[in-house]
Amino acid sequence: MKSVEMLMHEHRVIEHGLAGLETIADHLARGESVPTDKVTALLDFFRVFADECHHAKEEEAFFPELEARGIPREGGPIGVMLHEHEEGQALQQQMRQALSDLSDATKRQQFVDAARNYIALLRQHIWKEDNVLFQMAQQVLTDADDVKLVERFERHEQEQLGEGVHERYHQLVHELEAEFLSHASGSRADAHEDEKVLDVRNILPRERHPLIFQTFEALKPGESFILVNDHDPKPLYYEFHYERQGQFTWEYLEQGPEVWRVRIGRVR
Repeated sequence: MKSVEMLMHEHRVIEHGLAGLETIADHLARGESVPTDKVTALLDFFRVFADECHHAKEEEAFFPELEARGIPREGGPIGVMLHEHEEGQALQQQMRQALSDLSDATKRQQFVDAARNYIALLRQHIWKEDNVLFQMAQQVLTDADDVKLVERFERHEQEQLGEGVHERYHQLVHELEAEFLSHASGSRADAHEDEKVLDVRNILPRERHPLIFQTFEALKPGESFILVNDHDPKPLYYEFHYERQGQFTWEYLEQGPEVWRVRIGRVR
């Protein structure tokens, strides 16, 4: 179904933006400087691309169509998604306010906290839409509904954003992600020459997470290891978030398509 595919493709773009934001938060948490103009550009991406483009398509066209097909707003997944849209906007505002003076330790920590909460919120939000709501949508929407939604999505981009803006933000977020990830790996290479590398690609899937957590528990505060995997270890990130919230850092070093490398650090 093309309308669902369009929304899921935009999710992948947003995930690239989140990876860049995660690297920024990690730099700031270590007391390192970041280029504020680039951070401003990334926050602008989330405001325009994620909220005014992607979420607006859902709120103005996609969700109402699902409601018309019997998926409830109140007490159902649509209501949850709408509430999370509002939560994300509030966290963006917190980041913008803290960005006014990142040289101040309090403001810097406020940005880090808001950024990490925003990253966790959107990653879980995207997972729920991809794996729950969008699956429900494909069961209830007709081909005619799909054609109508695609037309409304395209019209929204042209009327609300303007010609080429959608594509420009695609390019921007990939450039920002590449810059931040490159800077992260380059600036930290010397400090991690003896860093442990845990390659789980040839380990049975049921044995991977226990081994990863065992490796994490063996770290001292400030230490880290590099996880090498054959797929994006997003479910592992959620597990860490729920079980070790505030105790770990997560930094993508390589993101597919065949190999994923993630630096996992221990804060305390």
